[in-house]
Amino acid sequence: MQKFIEAVQSAGLTPPECIKIDGNIQRFSSNGNRHDKAGYYCLFNNGNDFIGGYFGCWRSDVYQTWTNQSEAELNNRDLWLENRRKIEASKREVELARKEKASNAAKRAIEIWGQAKPAADDHPYLKKKGVKSYGLKVDEQGNLLIPVFDLKKDFHSLQLISVDPDKKKFLPGGVVRGHCYWISGKEDTIYLAEGYATAASIHQATGATVYISFMAGNLLPVAQALKVNKPDSRLVIAADNDAFTDQNPGLTKAKEAAQAIGAPLICPEFDPQYHEARPTDFNDLHLLHGLEALKLRLTAPDNSHREQGAKTKEHQLPPRLRTGTDIRNLDIKMEWLVEGIIPKGAVSLLFGRGGIGKTTLTLQICDAIASGGYFLDVPAEKTTVIYIDYENSLAILSDRLKKVGGEQILFWAAADSPAQLDRNPQAYVNLLKSYPNALLIFDTLRSAQNGDENESRSMAIVMQTLRQLRDQGATVILLHHTRKGSDSTYKGSTAIFDLVDHVMGLYPVKGQEDDREIDEDPMENSDRTFYFGTKDKTRFRPFRYFLRFDKERHLFTSVNDPVEALLQKMQNLIPKEGIIQKDLLSILNHHLGLKQKRAFALLQQGTNRYWNAEKKPHEDNRLIYKSLKAVF
Repeated sequence: MQKFIEAVQSAGLTPPECIKIDGNIQRFSSNGNRHDKAGYYCLFNNGNDFIGGYFGCWRSDVYQTWTNQSEAELNNRDLWLENRRKIEASKREVELARKEKASNAAKRAIEIWGQAKPAADDHPYLKKKGVKSYGLKVDEQGNLLIPVFDLKKDFHSLQLISVDPDKKKFLPGGVVRGHCYWISGKEDTIYLAEGYATAASIHQATGATVYISFMAGNLLPVAQALKVNKPDSRLVIAADNDAFTDQNPGLTKAKEAAQAIGAPLICPEFDPQYHEARPTDFNDLHLLHGLEALKLRLTAPDNSHREQGAKTKEHQLPPRLRTGTDIRNLDIKMEWLVEGIIPKGAVSLLFGRGGIGKTTLTLQICDAIASGGYFLDVPAEKTTVIYIDYENSLAILSDRLKKVGGEQILFWAAADSPAQLDRNPQAYVNLLKSYPNALLIFDTLRSAQNGDENESRSMAIVMQTLRQLRDQGATVILLHHTRKGSDSTYKGSTAIFDLVDHVMGLYPVKGQEDDREIDEDPMENSDRTFYFGTKDKTRFRPFRYFLRFDKERHLFTSVNDPVEALLQKMQNLIPKEGIIQKDLLSILNHHLGLKQKRAFALLQQGTNRYWNAEKKPHEDNRLIYKSLKAVF
């Protein structure tokens, strides 16, 4: 049945997974969504290897008859005519059923719309997409409702978008083909896009009227209708770029529409560094780069080309290329908010186990920067600090600040519902206009957004939002958690690692006699020594400090490197005349409690710094350790 599958695909539909030849009408998903059964077909076998029937889609108003043999191939005119009569009779039945379903869907759409309430801009789908409601409504279940109109504004169906933005559906039997919705605006240039979020982003960027076809296969009939009904407007096809989908249906169908009516076509393009997020449309461009960048892309003189035969050549200015000497001679210095620790104008990540003291340590850093004071005896540059706290109650926050200070830090507290990065990034763009070059703390990544930390697309969009804030002058610190069972590794998608500038860790270090894994006891307020420093990645210079928690002051304070202190103790146990390895291991275990595995690692680490290790060829190549500095 490969010929039948190819015919269905050629009509712009997703073919059924299982094909039955029994003379009955079968329903199937014509758009790949297994919950959508708008497609139908009927096939029968009349002998002589002749299979005939029809297929179509209620929603897109597609209907085609089909046979596997032509009249010439069958060589039996009576059988051919009999089969054609069956197909035509079935076609009339289907057409009557289609019209009845379409009429019922239109009536149902009017009924649902009349009972619905106006949609607010904070609907979960609209917040996630960073767009407003333009004439939309919400039903009792919270579904966002988008009318499917003809150009006379008569109802034909509704698109329903649930709270889960991945679930979109139309009323059963409603006809979408040739119909649309639109956001009204300026009419000199009008746009045609697939989805509501894309159209709303384009409207917000340009103020133009934007029409919505709802699906790629409907671009052509809507474009043809607009060509006739809007002769005085310049129509631009705004394509989805489904580069990560086989055959790129968004761009393919948009090109067909542009070629058919002679309209210019524009398509979003994304730098390879963003490909992990799998962006496709102008709404993604809006979320990744902001409304101004989208406006420049839509309104630039060379932002489109006409798909009429050969493409017109795009004229682009050549990139500015600088010599290494030019760049070396630039009077630019590396800037820090805390010298050597917090780089200015960067997106930094601070990770640590829950309860280890990330918030306390971060508040100490913020207090130093907000007041222009010192952090761990390191001077800080005074800057506005805005702490966005998604998790702590006001009571907990108040208690922490009574210990840490932080009088000059500005807080967007959890009780005041701070904006989430993937739903309302514009809130932080606006915040930077009031507080330019501020330090923004997001506590924590898990609560700052609604996506999956392990899913690349969600995290890439969040990280690109943070980088956009960075590029507008902000310094960003993002607090994050560790993987389960690992204190020195943070969790989540590699998109986090790829797009952050500076990674810092806070985790406990082992004591001199502690060879077991760190247990799960509460970390903050403990007597442990903590490592605080760069981990795995930095675009700047690495640093490390060792901290203890001062229980009286309720602050972290710096201490000496415990490994260096231990190496010095080991050096004091090594005589200047030398000692063989076996005897030294026994001494280290007796005096310092070091087990063999730990002792070997430390001996290797201290060689050529605190002691030398020499082989004695006449004594079975035994290692002899000699102190480089006798301390007795």
